[in-house]
Amino acid sequence: MASQDMVRTRKLLEEDANAKWGFIVYRCTYESDDEWARFMQYLNTSVRTRLERDGDGDLFDRIDWQVQDDREQFDRAGSITLRQHFTSTILPTLSYPSTARHQAFVAVYQLTLNRILTIAPPPEEFDTDGRGFLSLISHDEREGWFSIGVSYLVPRAYTLLDECGWYNIFEDGVACP
Repeated sequence: MASQDMVRTRKLLEEDANAKWGFIVYRCTYESDDEWARFMQYLNTSVRTRLERDGDGDLFDRIDWQVQDDREQFDRAGSITLRQHFTSTILPTLSYPSTARHQAFVAVYQLTLNRILTIAPPPEEFDTDGRGFLSLISHDEREGWFSIGVSYLVPRAYTLLDECGWYNIFEDGVACP
């Protein structure tokens, strides 16, 4: 049975066979392509596991991380550079401007990638403590950014952001309830 959290996202995807969902991901580390591939596998496995657990596994194939991968532009880039690119280059190309996909994006740095690959639990396990975390950056500079546990990113934070807004998905700078 599908979860109540995903009702709005499911409706959008049912109304448009070409619609995609999920956060845009910025690759901000280029030390190892192998580590990056392992990270993406971890992210996908974690999200697929959460969706299947909640009865929404059929929606996984519609996720599009639309990874922004440009070493010259994004290697160790800060939130100001990433936000400028997101708002000027990515946002104008996205459909459905009222979804979480338009409100925030993910940045992956070497430190966070290392933590995910070395100390986070396997992606099939829920990381209650957020040992593996990412940076979730708002498109609005006044809202800033915060660290979020991979296990909380999708579907939880995505649907909360989509439904309730930025300040309803974190406490004390870390989104790991």
